[in-house]
Amino acid sequence: MTIRMDPEIKDKFTELCEEFGMSANTAINVFARTVVRSGSIPFTISINPVSSVDTEKIIEKFAGKWGGKETE
Repeated sequence: MTIRMDPEIKDKFTELCEEFGMSANTAINVFARTVVRSGSIPFTISINPVSSVDTEKIIEKFAGKWGGKETE
């Protein structure tokens, strides 16, 4: 299999994999095995991800409307 990847991403990915003690090739194989074993991608894919900070603000806002302390 051959994949194309942005050179900056490839360099950062390779560097991070080395910090984990594995090659980029091994990491890709781990990913592929996980997908096959679980029958799904092992992370959420979305068009509009909401950060955890945004999520906390949304929860605080709604909690205020339902009897908790409302925050700005």
